[in-house]
Amino acid sequence: MIKSVLAALAFGAILSTSMIFPVAVQGKAAFAAETAEQKAEKFISDMANDGLSFLGNPNLTMAQKKARFQKLLDKSFDIKTIGRFALGIHWKNASDAEKEEYMDLFEKMVVDVYAHRFSEYNGQKFQIDSAKASGKRDYLVSSRILPPEGESGVDVRVDWRVRVKDGNMRVIDIIVEGISMSMTQRSDFAAVIQKGQGEVEYLLTELRKTN
Repeated sequence: MIKSVLAALAFGAILSTSMIFPVAVQGKAAFAAETAEQKAEKFISDMANDGLSFLGNPNLTMAQKKARFQKLLDKSFDIKTIGRFALGIHWKNASDAEKEEYMDLFEKMVVDVYAHRFSEYNGQKFQIDSAKASGKRDYLVSSRILPPEGESGVDVRVDWRVRVKDGNMRVIDIIVEGISMSMTQRSDFAAVIQKGQGEVEYLLTELRKTN
């Protein structure tokens, strides 16, 4: 149950994919200044390429790949926003010490879950389709995971919610086939805390077991 972690943040199936892109727009629009939506698309593609740079490197050890992923996580994801949202209403009831330990355990768990999925890539393609504004600070970047070339299978739709914070873009949610991974994780954690009679300490105990 704990191990879902935003469905492993969809990392294993998404960042460990080869990138392909739609045909570039021709005409005057191609020479226009880069829009915010285009910046969001580029942000996601750069992040995926960063992931490929170490996932596809056979010379790196598992420990080195985990370290590289940690850097990618810090650079491209707002893990504090994701972690706080996942804790839901229980965040305000947690003590400062519990909040600090929770965030530390949550981030370590994300890295651990992803590390166990490094070997799952078998040639899938990752295609960015579009991006659009969503609210005042967010953008939704739509993408698809395509089956390996020459193999049958269905495309998997993945939307990335990107938030602009302090002038920088960060991923705050991943929506797989219309299902928010943040909401899924929030429900998961709420169920664990409910088992512990509403105590955040019960969740921390479970998280400690995964680290």
